[in-house]
This record gives sequence, structure tokens and C-alpha cells, in this order.
Amino acid sequence: MNTVWQFINRITSPRSFTLVYINKRMGDFILDDLKNGALYIGTIPSSMDNNRCSVTLEDDGSVTFYMYAPNANKVEVAGMGGYFSSERIRLKPDMQGGFSANIKDFHWAMHYYFWYVDDVCITNPHAAISYGCFAAINTFEVPEEGEDFYFVRDVPHGTVSLCKYTSQVNGHIKESYVYTPPGYESGDGRYPVLYLQHGVGENETGWVWQGKMNFIMDNLIADKKCVPMIIVASSGYAFKDNEYPVFFPGDFDSELVNSIIPYIEENFKVKKGRNNRAVAGLSLGSGQATDIAARHPELFSAVGVFSGVAIHLMKKIIDSPYRFEAVFMSAGDEEKEILLGINEMVKEFSRQGKNSTQKVYEGYHEWHVWRKSFKDFAQMLFTWDDVELDDINKAVPVRSKNIDFTTPVQADESMVFFDPVYRQIQFENDEDGKPAGKYPDVIHGIHVTEDNSIEVNLFAPDAKSVSVVLENGTEELLYRSKKNDGYWEKTIGNPAEGFNYVTFMVNGTAVVNPAAPVGFGYNRAVNFAEVPERNFSWHELKKTDHGQIHIHYSCDGDGKVRMNYVYTPAGYGEDSCDTGRVGVLECASDERNFCWIHQGKIANIMDNLSGEGRIKGIMIIMADSTISDDIIGNITDIYGIKDSTQKEWFKKGDNESWTSCRHRFVNFMCGIQ
Repeated sequence: MNTVWQFINRITSPRSFTLVYINKRMGDFILDDLKNGALYIGTIPSSMDNNRCSVTLEDDGSVTFYMYAPNANKVEVAGMGGYFSSERIRLKPDMQGGFSANIKDFHWAMHYYFWYVDDVCITNPHAAISYGCFAAINTFEVPEEGEDFYFVRDVPHGTVSLCKYTSQVNGHIKESYVYTPPGYESGDGRYPVLYLQHGVGENETGWVWQGKMNFIMDNLIADKKCVPMIIVASSGYAFKDNEYPVFFPGDFDSELVNSIIPYIEENFKVKKGRNNRAVAGLSLGSGQATDIAARHPELFSAVGVFSGVAIHLMKKIIDSPYRFEAVFMSAGDEEKEILLGINEMVKEFSRQGKNSTQKVYEGYHEWHVWRKSFKDFAQMLFTWDDVELDDINKAVPVRSKNIDFTTPVQADESMVFFDPVYRQIQFENDEDGKPAGKYPDVIHGIHVTEDNSIEVNLFAPDAKSVSVVLENGTEELLYRSKKNDGYWEKTIGNPAEGFNYVTFMVNGTAVVNPAAPVGFGYNRAVNFAEVPERNFSWHELKKTDHGQIHIHYSCDGDGKVRMNYVYTPAGYGEDSCDTGRVGVLECASDERNFCWIHQGKIANIMDNLSGEGRIKGIMIIMADSTISDDIIGNITDIYGIKDSTQKEWFKKGDNESWTSCRHRFVNFMCGIQ
């Protein structure tokens, strides 16, 4: 993972959020023409220079980079190596405040890359952003000619659900992304489960936003090339706070066996037993998958190892008395060292008369390799007799001892746009000299103090000036830190309570601070601060029964695919939970439907109101300002809700703060009960 370490050495280690990609000239915030299915997170294209797409894949296969930076002297872009060189490409000024460059013959791949404004490495708020390399990082994709298995096709689509659980390892409230196949909601069938892990520097969101595993599955199922299955992608970081560094990482195998699997088997229609479970992962996640399969061969019948092989653990699998339906090992042809290890293991399997599968794909340590690995591995799964066993309660007990659950619950809200910085991983060595990690002390880009002041920090050692613009329009100048080399900082006293957009400016150019929470507003990515309110806490993540957020995909008459977000309360669909009420939320024109999750904190509000008995059994559709009756009808049909059901409408004003909107929403929900 040389490219990862290059990035970590070049920028600070903050975390923020996840989302992805660009497509060909997009006219709206949509999934593009049933092909790439990429969600564009930059600004909405318009004729205004400052709202122009920052990355465009042209019809001739070239790529155009653009940035509006009227106060900059120079703007550059650079990749991380591999197919996109780390050598900077200088954009040419257009004398109207913009800078652009068109690059011919750009190699296919999903690229993490960097923008430089006057030699300052920044995250561009007008370009697509993913969570990778422990940071909010810009991304774009050039599709590989002839490879469309991960594109969005006009086929039945499964659902991706965001589900909270409490880790038995550290008491954190964490989140998994769960894919359920088409027809899951309306049918009575039960499904086997693949537990799928991310790589170092990424998190559970990667397999959806970068990996496109849901679209790959939709296409495989439509083509009858694999068994319909549930897929669970979880955060692999399971450290205890302030514990000595450990690896794999922390105690994730215990978290999976004792927290995640019980949650999935309690809340989803799954087939239980070893023959109905598989585990896989990429890079670091491949090591976790191997570790888990080696520790618990009685619980998993297949293991997928993408771009990485933990040889000492793989030997335990070879020596295991349990037969495996599939042992799959893959890598890109440029991953020379990994391939040597895989070759050694394949030979060892063969010497012992056991089967394994090796795959080599063109590419480096990147997502095109991992998507292909996932596609091929998924087709090998769950062909055995699906004998069911209620075996998970007999799993190895939690290895982490003496967890103090009386301490305040920490919240891992790793939803698409927000991920707390404290979950950053710092890599060290353990007592045996092996790589290890823990939650480190990091410098937060935005930190709210006990007296409700806002501390802002930005790593920009080559900047000439840094400031922040608050939501009320006030601009605050930052100064160079005397304690932390390369940082700019300031403490802002008496900010408004509640939600506050914070725009960072470097040399007069708006940027995203990758070390701070990131939302979407003003038609672009933007940082924000949450200042606690003295008399309002309904939006905070608390220890209560949590509902689920579901991402549904639908096609309109023009062949466009849209994402629609739906909240269902805990117990939804059970006799004790009313399923006949529907709320429709319409966001402001310069925001998008996922803002209801990240800025509105609607799921938290609904969970807390339900937990206190203020409301009961209301399903929420989180919509754009362009919501239509057809879209609402398509969603309610999935849940068996009649068209005649009364729908309660709630709209956020275009100039309304999220603080005000949350207050109005609570009053609104309590008023309709």
C-alpha cells in the first residue's frame, strides 16, 4: 500500500466522510445513464464559472480538470502513483478566475488524487469526494473499456441499509452497510450472508461508494450468475480507547462474531449456520478475513482474500480440519510482492490436496482489481447444501475484558458525509515488533470546547493566508500555530448554538478541511460544526433502539437512476409497530436528500422520539426538492403501503438553518401524533 503511505505522509491523518466519483457531463445530481452509477458530490453544474464541474470525462476519453480560484497564482493536480502519476499537472489560467487542463489518453481506474493551490494541498469542494487514505479525498473514475459489470443497469435493484449496533469490544455505537437483494422487502425468503471488509485508510462506506458492490450484485443476480445473498460491510476498526496498540485491527474478530453477526441474524431474514456464511476483504480487510476464518472455521465456509495474504494465518486455514467451499486469493499484476505470497499459498494448498482459486487482474492496488475480485468470488459462494445451524451463540467469547460500559457511549456516525476524527488510526509496533494501531490523539479541524467555543485548525504549511467564513457571513482570520508546525488555528468564541456551516479559505479559495466533519450545502461540499444546544438534544446519537436508513434506487423514464433515502423505526413491520404512517421531507434547493441524514440528523431524532414514546411507527422518505408522486409511490409500494395512506409533508426553507429546521421538525412530528 505504498500509495496510501505516500498520502498519509503528505497530508494530516484526519477523517471525515465518504462519497464518490464523476460521470460524463451531468446535468443534475443523479446516477448517470445506467452505466457507471457514480454519485457526483461536487457542485451542481451551471453556466457560472464557480459552479462548473471540476472534473469532466470527455467523449473522446480525455479528462478535463477545472477549478475556479480567482485569487490563486497557480493550480495543479496530481495522482498517487500507479496509473495517475504523482507528478503535478499545472492548469492554465483562463483570465476569468478559472484554471483548466485537458489530459489525453487518461488510463482507466478509480483515482484518488490531489489539488494544489499555490503549492497548498487541498480538498476541492466542487469535485467528487470519497473517504479514503484516512481523509476526505477527491476521486474520479475513468471506466475500463469493455468492463461494465459494476455499472447501473436497468435491472431490479437491491437495497443498501445503514444499520447501527453497539460494539461489545469498546461500547461504541457503530454502523454497517447492509445490501439486501431485489425483492427482499416483499418476499419471505431467507438468504446467506457475506461479511465484506474494507482496506486500511477506508471504512465501511468504501464497498458501496467506491466498490459498487450493490450494483455488481444486482447485475449478477439479474444474469443468474450467483446466489442471491445479503452482504454486510462494517468498520474494521475495533480498538478500545487508550489501549496499547494492537492489530487486525484491535479485536474486530470478536466484534464481528459477538456484535455484528448477532445483530444481522436478529434483524434480517438470513439463513444461519456455517454453510450460509462467508467472509472476505481487500488489503487490510483481506488480512482480517483470513484471521477470522482461521479463528472461526466452524462459523464460515468460504474466505476471499483480495490484494493481500497473511501467510501464517492462511496456513492455519490449510491445516484446518474444516472443508471450505471456496478459498479465493487475488491481486493486481503490479502487486508483485503480494503475488509471491499468493503463489506460495496456492502451492501449499495443492500439496495438501485442498482446493484454492487464484486470480490475477491487470492493475495496481486499487478498486478496479477489488471489484473484479468481488465479482468472481461472489459467483463461487453458497452452492453447498444450506444446512442451517443456530451456532453463533456458541462462538468464542469476547477477548477484550473489563469493558466499562458505564462511561458515556461514543458514537461512530460514519454515514456518508460524517465520520468523527477520533476514529483515526495511528500505526505503530506492538511488543513483538508487528504493525499495530490505536486511536491516536489528532488535531481536529473543528473542535467544540467545553465552553462551546469553536477551535478551528487547518494543515497548510505553504499557505499565505487562511480564514474561515461562518454561516452568518463573518470571516475569521487564522494565524500560524506556534505549537503545531504547518498548522493555522484560531478559537472562535460565542458561536451560535446548533449546526453551523464553516467554509475554510486558503489564499482566498474555498476548500474542504479533511480533518473536520463535512456536509453538503450551497451546492458544494462544506465543513460544519455542531455546537451543543442547552435546551435541545433530540438530534444527538443516544443509547436507545435504533431504526434503519435504506437507500433505494429507481429509474425514471429518461433512463436516469436516482437514490432515495428512507428511514424505518426499530421494529418496523412487526405487529407492535404501526406501518401505516408516512412522512415526506423535502430539502432546500441548494442541498440534497442525504442532507436529512447528515445535517438534519433525522434518524437520531426519530429514534429518540420513538424511544421516549413521543411518536410511533412512522416511516420517513427523505427527498430532494424535485420529489414526485411517482417516486413516493414506488417507495411505498416496496413496503406494502397503500396509495390512499395519508402522507405528512415537511419542507426545509431555502434560507433556513438546520438548527431551526430540527426544532420545527420535532414540533411537527409530535404534533401529528
